[in-house]
Amino acid sequence: TDGTSFTTADLTGPTGPAGTNGTDGTNGTDGTNGADGNGIASTVDNGNGTFTLNFTDGTSFTTADLTGPTGANGTDGTNGTNGADGNGIASTVDNGNGTFTLNFTDGTSFTTADLTGPAGTNGTNGTNGTDGTNGTNGADGNGIASTVDNGNGTFTLNFTDGTSFTTADLTGPAGTNGTNGTDGTNGTDGTNGADGNGIASTVDNGNGTFTLNFTDGTSFTTADLTGPAGANGTNGTNGTNGADGNGIASTVDNGNGTFTLNFTDGTSFTTADLTGPQGPVGPPQTLSKSGTTITLSDGGGTVDETVTNLSQNNSTGVITYTNEENTNQTANVVGTETNNSITVGTNGGAFYESPIKAFGKIASNGSVVRATTGITVTKLSGNGHYRVNLPTGLVSDANYIIQLTQPGRGGAGNDDPGISYNSQTATSFEVIVGDNDNGGSDRNRFNSEFMFTVLDL
Repeated sequence: TDGTSFTTADLTGPTGPAGTNGTDGTNGTDGTNGADGNGIASTVDNGNGTFTLNFTDGTSFTTADLTGPTGANGTDGTNGTNGADGNGIASTVDNGNGTFTLNFTDGTSFTTADLTGPAGTNGTNGTNGTDGTNGTNGADGNGIASTVDNGNGTFTLNFTDGTSFTTADLTGPAGTNGTNGTDGTNGTDGTNGADGNGIASTVDNGNGTFTLNFTDGTSFTTADLTGPAGANGTNGTNGTNGADGNGIASTVDNGNGTFTLNFTDGTSFTTADLTGPQGPVGPPQTLSKSGTTITLSDGGGTVDETVTNLSQNNSTGVITYTNEENTNQTANVVGTETNNSITVGTNGGAFYESPIKAFGKIASNGSVVRATTGITVTKLSGNGHYRVNLPTGLVSDANYIIQLTQPGRGGAGNDDPGISYNSQTATSFEVIVGDNDNGGSDRNRFNSEFMFTVLDL
């Protein structure tokens, strides 16, 4: 996601050594003509790390990007012995999770690590939602409107909803009577005492105490007058079981601010829209950048932008990747083996020049059945005599390699056919076809289909 990419090095192994030529076997009976083969007509370097192979049947195949990362230039090593046949990439699979699987020509495979880049910076905060509607007011509570002292040790509490509750007798037990004292001598009558202070009202404080409000405006709160608990009474007979309650079996969020309550008796109830009102819109936020620092306004914070770099040396093909810590990592596009036929192209990519310069199939009358672009054939005078004409610059000089073949005769007629080349130049060569089993006389030439391949280093 940061725009960078990474390409593996060339995973194709080096070409193994050629085997020793075996002893020529006895000539076998000529087989029937085989079907036309499908060869490589040309190879095109697409300049982006891929190569297109154009086949002689008109089809083509484009490889995956074979450009590897640039490695650090190492010290030239001692030439090693020729290795076993290389292991090429048969196909590449994008696994859809940031990894890629490389399937090799030997049947093995390799899956890369996750190559997904780091996540981008957070987006701007959205505006606040509208406040939800106020909820319904709750039911009024039930308070104590007044308290009445019934004069018998009980008190009646009158509630604001019109109901009332009378306490048990809160009077404590009477003390034991004391012994009567001896009657004293009547004293002299005293003077009349001052007027007494009567009780204007009594308040049950609900905690076992009472407040006495006197007529002179003063008051007195008693200690806790609650008597000791009486003995437990005999348990009453169990009452009849009540009817089953109606519980909530499930609750469904309807997604529009309402909820549906499904009860255990099969009924349901859907609430009103409980969504609150839209909240106020927050202030707009802006992004700004200074150097590599990106800042979000209104306290949104900052983030430092990462800086990486990918470059390639077009002369050596070495690719250098510089990461966020300014550490260089390199990868070689082309291996350093001395027998490596792949070289560095003018744009730094891997360049392969095939040794096969031309090939073709020619009819007996000299017409081209199928051949590399630019190849023409001239039927020379006499039987079995042809000239293959090469485009200028196709080969480096007149010492290129020519491979010739012709179809078998099945033991009939000219049953010992031979084919040879002659008059080889940098722009053409001649082909002679004839029969060789006529003793010491000259070859008996005859017109015949033939195939050729031209190779040059």
